[in-house]
Amino acid sequence: MRAGAGWGPGRWLVNSYCRRRLGTGATWSHPELYAEYMYCNHVAGEGSWGASVHTTLLMPGAYARSPLCERFEGMDWARGPSGVAFVYGDTNDWMERGAAEAVRDGVRGMQERVAVCRVAGAGLNPTLIQP
Repeated sequence: MRAGAGWGPGRWLVNSYCRRRLGTGATWSHPELYAEYMYCNHVAGEGSWGASVHTTLLMPGAYARSPLCERFEGMDWARGPSGVAFVYGDTNDWMERGAAEAVRDGVRGMQERVAVCRVAGAGLNPTLIQP
């Protein structure tokens, strides 16, 4: 996205993505404002954490380098969080909630600590897409 700052290919990519994800008919969403926000966050200043997370936490194909589901049993729940909620969209979400459900249902003591939530009518980004 940094290539072609201003109104170059980076801006076009962000605008196209936001139009496809948010559409233009919903009165509660503002694709133009979201596109501006996304573009400025990815282009302005130094590289963002979000930009580096892909190589830090994920392997090619968006597979976790150190999956959470393999680390839940070893967490110190007395010093850390009291619980964890995984939020997924209900439709068109490529993120697989099966791993979160497996932790909740298959790891001893996790039933009351892990919540797996699905937002009806939302896709990959439920906090943005579902009003």
